[in-house]
Amino acid sequence: MTSISTIRLLVAIRLLSSMCCAHDQQGPPPQIPPQSAQQLLAQPKPGAGEFKISGIVVDAGSGLPLAGAEVRATRLTTTPAGTSAARILAKVSGSDGRFTFAGLEAGRYQLTARKRGFPPTLFEQHENVWTAVIVGPGLDSENLVFQLRQGASISGQVTEESSEPIRRAQVMLFRQSLASGERAVQLAGQRQTDDQGRYRFSALQPGTYYVAVSAQPWYASFSGSRQIRSTFVMRDGPNGTVTTNAPPDSPPAPDPLDVAYPLTFYLGATDPGRASPLTLLPGEQATADFSLFPLPSVHLKVQLPAGREPNQYFNASAMQATMGSQQMPAPVRTMMESESVMDIITPPGHLHLNIVGYQNGREISRSQQEVDASRDAEITVAAPAAAASIGGTVKLPAGATLPRQCLVVIHHRETGQGHTAQITAEGGFEIPLQQQSLRPGAYDVLLSNCPAFHVERVTSPSVKTEGRSFEFGGADSVRLIVEIGAGLGHVDGVVLREGKPASGVMVLMVPADGPVAASLILRNQSNTDGSFFWNSIRPGRYTIVALDNGWNLEWAKPEVLKPLLLGGETIQVAPNGQHKVTVNVQ
Repeated sequence: MTSISTIRLLVAIRLLSSMCCAHDQQGPPPQIPPQSAQQLLAQPKPGAGEFKISGIVVDAGSGLPLAGAEVRATRLTTTPAGTSAARILAKVSGSDGRFTFAGLEAGRYQLTARKRGFPPTLFEQHENVWTAVIVGPGLDSENLVFQLRQGASISGQVTEESSEPIRRAQVMLFRQSLASGERAVQLAGQRQTDDQGRYRFSALQPGTYYVAVSAQPWYASFSGSRQIRSTFVMRDGPNGTVTTNAPPDSPPAPDPLDVAYPLTFYLGATDPGRASPLTLLPGEQATADFSLFPLPSVHLKVQLPAGREPNQYFNASAMQATMGSQQMPAPVRTMMESESVMDIITPPGHLHLNIVGYQNGREISRSQQEVDASRDAEITVAAPAAAASIGGTVKLPAGATLPRQCLVVIHHRETGQGHTAQITAEGGFEIPLQQQSLRPGAYDVLLSNCPAFHVERVTSPSVKTEGRSFEFGGADSVRLIVEIGAGLGHVDGVVLREGKPASGVMVLMVPADGPVAASLILRNQSNTDGSFFWNSIRPGRYTIVALDNGWNLEWAKPEVLKPLLLGGETIQVAPNGQHKVTVNVQ
């Protein structure tokens, strides 16, 4: 006969292996003391509805309790279709910062806390992952330490050279941080100045920021005229007749209203490389004022193709370089100088120029080029070429039918930029290159809105392929054959530190059967019982790695990731497979 202690041990092991994951977002992780299996078994086992979550909300900077913080607990239910919120409970912590949720059912709970001056934060939040609190027999869901960081802010005023405020200026905020395993500068927000030229970014996480402003002088000339000719007033004869005349040899004078504001970074730099950073501490209120000075507009004269039909016309737009690899729309104006010349009027700067040709309202050509718009220049647009595209067909398993909204997605491996195409009822897809700017390089092919289906391999008669990826050269059409498989896997795991469950640990799931791109690496975070899980995993071989303090590590770099994989656990995910894994913290 099986002993009671043996039954308890089996129950504890089953609970540890079946409890699940942690998902999304940011803040320093408090460490919860792990317990041994004997301690878990020795604890009393309350009945359903008698569990409790409790803890204290503290200021992450000072460690002092935060009175009056609002704490919310959401019970999560996980099914093959995803995760849903089953119940939401709100609790305001007391004067000592403590909170308690009593009478809870066993399960997985998401905790959120907020307080005036402190941005809303999930429990142990890091970027877009967080730790779930697991409630159940023998599990410690009390004495949690919930850390909140006081929000910082950046505000300022944008004025023109005469100190008058500039209304409706576009203010862009960039943050330099370590995100998704890579150190980069990313757009963190945008604001428009009010009628006093003021703006404000609030509830900011501590870190390093940059601010830029794009605006147009209200008095700028919209005539498209590059120059004006000086005139002289003369009085003719005794009757005082007034005539005007311009000496034939006098040079035209610059139009004083043909000006523009260049994209300007704090403190007054027009080169992103010379922008001054703002390093914010928790609760800090920084000021970044701008005084914009106009420069002569740059005119790019575009020579349009000869022999155009009357129903053909052209338009232009431009993107300008900002911080890092980020680009923003440039405030350009276009005017037809003649039937064959279009004038693009822009502030000085480095532009990615798009000139689009239309006929009867339909796009027929697109010219894209990098332009150093530091001075006036002439640009020639080539005659419309044959339309190019990336497209092809999908091959399904016998008897399979895709959902109506299923999409093919191609991801640029270096930039992570994605492009999508709807799969037709006939199994075809098409991404017109004239409508989307695709960089040359390696692309990974994925599916979206296709539950239970995945890309098995990609082949092509026109370009090089490898596994689920292909090489794009830049201009020629690409035809792909995308073979689709049915059935996705599920992975349950537990993170151990010195043999005990570890909470708040970063977990990476890295493809081991082909080229590795940062966008293909799955990331998670262990729950309070050390558990984690992934649903809807494409079949294949993976290495799972658990990293202590991985939030400060550039793990997306191949040279950093490769040695970490040696200490991970390899797993083969099968279609519709249910897999369990135990991973030790590195």
